[in-house]
Amino acid sequence: MSNRDGRFVTNSFVEVSGKLLDDLLLLKQKPIEAIPTPLPAWNSKCRDFGGGIGLARGWHVTVGANTGNGKSVFALNMAAEATDRGESVGFVSLEMSWEQLTTRYMAIVSGEKISSLESGSRLDLNAHRRAAKKINELKERTGGVLHCNTRSIRDLEDIEDAIRFLFEKHGCKMVVVDYVQLAKVMGVSSLLEGVTEISGAVRGTGSELRLISVALSQLNRETSKDYDHSPIPQGLMGGSPLENDSDQVMLIDHTHASYKLNTMTRSAQQDFILGKNRHGPTATIKCEWDYNTLRIREVPPAFNGPTA
Repeated sequence: MSNRDGRFVTNSFVEVSGKLLDDLLLLKQKPIEAIPTPLPAWNSKCRDFGGGIGLARGWHVTVGANTGNGKSVFALNMAAEATDRGESVGFVSLEMSWEQLTTRYMAIVSGEKISSLESGSRLDLNAHRRAAKKINELKERTGGVLHCNTRSIRDLEDIEDAIRFLFEKHGCKMVVVDYVQLAKVMGVSSLLEGVTEISGAVRGTGSELRLISVALSQLNRETSKDYDHSPIPQGLMGGSPLENDSDQVMLIDHTHASYKLNTMTRSAQQDFILGKNRHGPTATIKCEWDYNTLRIREVPPAFNGPTA
């Protein structure tokens, strides 16, 4: 039996019985190779080979948010958590420079104020040195490190090459692409076609190399301007390909009901919506931003007293 182009597919199917089931049991007993996220509730929803620990190798995750709602900083928090666990993480930025990314990452890892690390009159040399020391100590302690591109990357072919390079040269098991709508694809005539190509390529490369691919995405215009209804995966800019390719879709809720700013502490509470999950249940997770350090943490559920 052959498929349309004549290639035989005799090895494409297996019989679900006997030795196959024994092999599956052995596979399930192997140590979990998952990378935790900064959100414990998200980790607990990562079943299958996520093991309730975090994101499993080979998964493709899309993080969607309105413009300026922190998707890049959230991805850097994911990177900080991964490097703290000893992982090498690649960050393929189509938007921010390596200097911007590095400064934000330094604040998240060290807990220093971002304003003290940025160029200008408020730059604190001692704060920068303390943050740099924290980064170096992290690498020495865990082996974890962040890699980001120093030159502009936009073409889809360059993005694929970058993912392979980060995996083969630096051993990255997690790669972030920020963000997919900025990628250029030759020969396409619409955003939908371009996003379809980009999403499929990033997911396919990650699956082939068995690394965790994280694609950041804008929301479409209708979803972006709607501050009364929480975003859903169908609201990602570029249509259904992004949702279809994703093992999980995490959305940052920009609605009035979700976002609560505290100007006194320079912090805010905001809901994060795990709107699609092939490996467990969906969830809404209440989080808190610390705008001083750019750190994000999950807000524990309110204690309502003992249950009967």
